[in-house]
Amino acid sequence: LDGNLRVDLAAWRACDAAGLQLLPTTDVHDATLVDLYLHGDHEEKAILLRCMAFLPVSPATVQRFGVGQRTNTATHFEAGSLDSNLVVRALREGGEDTGFTRDDFHRMVLKGAFLDLPSWRMFGALDEADAALSEMLRDYATEREAAGRSTWIDTDRFLGRAPVAGTVARLLGGLEHGDDSTRLAAAEGLLAL
Repeated sequence: LDGNLRVDLAAWRACDAAGLQLLPTTDVHDATLVDLYLHGDHEEKAILLRCMAFLPVSPATVQRFGVGQRTNTATHFEAGSLDSNLVVRALREGGEDTGFTRDDFHRMVLKGAFLDLPSWRMFGALDEADAALSEMLRDYATEREAAGRSTWIDTDRFLGRAPVAGTVARLLGGLEHGDDSTRLAAAEGLLAL
């Protein structure tokens, strides 16, 4: 790759590293990657998903993102979408060649919110905040609050980077919250604002 790769190897297991060593020994084309994913067991799929961060963004990457976005298997979503900048690389580098759109990116971030996973693990995602994503996250947080459920802490971080109606009030309210991490996220959102 051209130096844009960022991966947190601390999140990797020995089997993930072994999978990365084996990938170059195969004919690494999109069809092969899709076949390996479709026929792998739970652990083999997780290995392949982590290793894809080291490969160029391709239609197979985008297809796998679609599967990860629809699954409720958190370990597969994490393996393929977190602890690297693959999602952001797909957004910036993929474009029409791969079919990964800004809407697809929004859905990946919303899936992270749904699974309550920290956004810092999707390297560079905060830098891609925009008003459309902020509206989605704000609406999702409002729904959860109306149901008496907790909200995704990173919502405030995204809102601060791409403010929409109600952002300032929400962030100021977050400073009054009883949870330290919620107050911190609101403060970071205000600083970004």
